[in-house]
Amino acid sequence: MSSSLGLDAAAAALLGVSFTALDDDEVLGVVREVESARRRLAAVDHRLIAELDVRGVAGARLQKGTAGLLSAVLHLDRGETARRVKAALVLGPRVTTGGEVLDPVLPCTAAGQARGELSAEHARVVERTMGALPSMLDPELRERAEAQLAGLATHMLPAELVLAGERIRAHLDPDGSLTDDDDRERRRAFTIGKQGDDGMSPVRGVLNPQCRAVLDAAMTPLTRPAPTEDGAVSDPRTPAQRGHDALRSLARRAMAAATVGTSGGATTTVVISMGIEDLDARAGQATTATGATLPIADALNLAADACWILGVLDRRGQPLWLSRTQRLATGPQRKALFLRDGGCTRPGCSAPAAWCEAHHLISWLDGGPTDLPNLALVCSFDHHLITHDGYTVTMGEHGRITWTTPAWLDPTRTPRVNGT
Repeated sequence: MSSSLGLDAAAAALLGVSFTALDDDEVLGVVREVESARRRLAAVDHRLIAELDVRGVAGARLQKGTAGLLSAVLHLDRGETARRVKAALVLGPRVTTGGEVLDPVLPCTAAGQARGELSAEHARVVERTMGALPSMLDPELRERAEAQLAGLATHMLPAELVLAGERIRAHLDPDGSLTDDDDRERRRAFTIGKQGDDGMSPVRGVLNPQCRAVLDAAMTPLTRPAPTEDGAVSDPRTPAQRGHDALRSLARRAMAAATVGTSGGATTTVVISMGIEDLDARAGQATTATGATLPIADALNLAADACWILGVLDRRGQPLWLSRTQRLATGPQRKALFLRDGGCTRPGCSAPAAWCEAHHLISWLDGGPTDLPNLALVCSFDHHLITHDGYTVTMGEHGRITWTTPAWLDPTRTPRVNGT
């Protein structure tokens, strides 16, 4: 069947054509013709995916849905095949359980793509815009909005179409009165994107009102600028950086409290592996059980402060050492620290005990025990200072936690306790 379509022959014929003899207008004409064919083939793809779905081919071949089937057959990333399947749901034909064939969910957009007038990105913009419209919107207005967007897409860039869609949405529901709980639940999302070469990960999402309220309440105390003593530099973090650090602190506290459920039947924990050569050199990358990477120094710092399992591998990738899985202060120990330290022990910091973590004066990685004489309450921001900025924290006289600041902040490096 595929040979009778002539697609391979047409592509081969084009590959054999020399365009050097064509003038500029003729080359542009070929470019437009090829792009039109590319867009029309996307419409064919929607029909093929719909056919695979109707036949249940993925289930028969023991694949994880049609997206998984396409990924295996076409050697494409699962994200790409998932986007194709999602597009086919709204741009391809629909078949009822009784076998009746219905028009696509977005008929005008589908028709424009079948004519070669809309690109896949144009279609995605229309889909996202229509998906953001309130479900209570009058059906006739919804149909008119989709037709208008499909028409605009024929002569607008996708970025311009996004702005046009926002104006249409604002016109149809100017005060948000048509948006209900179902709309909000449908739009809720939170995604951590692919980790970049620099180790950083983008995030995107939309929070429903309940999630926003809870997150605001939990993060507000942690996003306040860290208090400083007179004459010291102010909190150098931007509001966005404080928000990032607050989210990290919340996640660590949730894991410490063992309130985040299980994964694979085991209590959720941070699992980190690294090579012995990288560990010896304190350089290179460690890997978590989820596939994320982080510098060796960051991995060791994380391992010292969280519920964790650290595995060290030899040059053949075989385990040489598997760490302990729990180094956190117990509940009674934390209560004792609350009574003894009162709050963050850094001089000039007023963070209350409830915002603090138990810091090992002698690193647990270096054999420091999880005993009260080796523990101190430190807020999340100041815990970061200990690790990166050369602060020294020790047990001073009379059981008071003593801090010595870097020379750039205090040239005398005089040991001090909070409150003096």
